[in-house]
Amino acid sequence: MRITEDFITTFVTANKDKIIDRMIAVINAEAGGKAMIDTREGSLIRTAIAPIAVELAQAYISLVEVIEQSFIDSATRPFILRRAAERSVFPYPATAAVWKAQTNTALPTDARFTIGRLTFYVSRDLGGNQYEVTCEQVGIVGNSISSMTLVPIGHIAGLTSAQIVGSGPVAFGTEEEPDESIIRRYKATFVQEYFGGNLADYRNKLVSLTRFIGAVKVQPVRDGGGTVGIVFLTPELTIPSADTIKEVQHIIDPIDGSTDWKELHTQSLGYGWAPIGHKVTVQGAEYQDIDVTLRIIWRAGYENSNGRVRITEDLNALFEEKRKMWDDGKLDNYLYGLELGVWDIQDIIRSSDYAAYLTYGNIMGETVTFVMKPFSIPRLGELTLL
Repeated sequence: MRITEDFITTFVTANKDKIIDRMIAVINAEAGGKAMIDTREGSLIRTAIAPIAVELAQAYISLVEVIEQSFIDSATRPFILRRAAERSVFPYPATAAVWKAQTNTALPTDARFTIGRLTFYVSRDLGGNQYEVTCEQVGIVGNSISSMTLVPIGHIAGLTSAQIVGSGPVAFGTEEEPDESIIRRYKATFVQEYFGGNLADYRNKLVSLTRFIGAVKVQPVRDGGGTVGIVFLTPELTIPSADTIKEVQHIIDPIDGSTDWKELHTQSLGYGWAPIGHKVTVQGAEYQDIDVTLRIIWRAGYENSNGRVRITEDLNALFEEKRKMWDDGKLDNYLYGLELGVWDIQDIIRSSDYAAYLTYGNIMGETVTFVMKPFSIPRLGELTLL
């Protein structure tokens, strides 16, 4: 029997009373109207079949649950993981944030520090009194710190200064991979096989680096045969630091000075994930600043000084939303409308004329559009209110 929507609906709607009614109808049909059978409430026959109807109703509920858990789109997490495992898709675990620190003296291997409510331990000695310190609280909580000063837990001889350096984490803390992402990766395995350094293989391996990469683009044959370019954003969809880029380069295709095999010229020799013969260059994306000029007639109670905050917030939110499209290529040569209707600021303006001034000219008109460079992400530049 084919499992159709109507078939499942029959299970869902089959409660105890309906089952009893169907059973009594069968009893009456079998009697053929030759005998008077008492099927009223409290009758012997109804009392006898009621427990059976209850069990059957529960069995129908269980059957619906079995059907729902059989398909990854409707399954709950435990069954999503079991279905995904059949295609060798396993959830990315939660990770802890890693920061770079500079001290005035060498640290013991068991040194620990605090910044506010977060605690850190020394996870790697970079040399020159520089260290990587890992947050002991797993997840995104370690990606933001309230101070750049590390406060030691316990006495450390000779220590007078311990500072976080760099504009952000070297590796970002992440939460355990959500169901939606697992389902998306599971379905992708039916579209293209990951094999031998093909495009799908590169993307699959790169997106697994959740501590470093939030979005990525792969450039096959970037500088000729055997070369590959990788451009990525951090998990927070920002531009990665030089330290983060170096870490990803080390994992994919180590180069001289970034690996334990310092006596070798290691790039393209297969010491990383990249196949032998693939010379991989890892880079971070770049910001493309968009300058915006608006001529606005304000509603009562608003003017350039206080209205600027609202418009800035909405423009930043708009560009942040656009950055989420960077990974799937929709940002390439895509025209973006800066229509005021998409901003939630109609309550503070009466009317406006607006223009976006770009590095290569300006565009005027009812709908402001601009073209993004392929490996750039939008960022609000100068906002001018006239």
